[in-house]
Amino acid sequence: MDFRIAAISDFRTAAISRVENDDRLYPYRGVLLEYDWPNRDEHDEWVATASVEELVEWAIVTDDKGGDMKVKVEDVAFHRNGIGGEPFAVVLFTNHDGKENREMLGIVFNAPGHVAVLDAELLFDGVIAFGENSHRGDVFEPQLRAMVRAAGGSDDEDAG
Repeated sequence: MDFRIAAISDFRTAAISRVENDDRLYPYRGVLLEYDWPNRDEHDEWVATASVEELVEWAIVTDDKGGDMKVKVEDVAFHRNGIGGEPFAVVLFTNHDGKENREMLGIVFNAPGHVAVLDAELLFDGVIAFGENSHRGDVFEPQLRAMVRAAGGSDDEDAG
């Protein structure tokens, strides 16, 4: 057997075994193992060797954990918020809710539970009223925080 083929097979076996036997990874087995990724060999090697934290963060962003909701990051920017304000990240993302794609804006402060989400198109049109441009930050928070961390930011309360 060719060494490369053996290594690929071993990474696939290792990835499956790792996800199936780790309670932290098992909930994400669909996105980690079952999806037909175009770079399957590289993906399996990554699943077999990456840290659990990295895999879970990626799975939260990638996976469809919110029913039909799917989130795709477009851009992340970090703001110092002056010299005394609480720093925050701004996340531009596309949300597919099962019916349509909506361009969204998330504002993520370091403290847990401090996330605001607005529809960017409505915001551009000047619609800022509660009930008209209101979205549950708590629903998007795990995915947005993972995006911020992946972009090099922190959700640590002491970060600045």
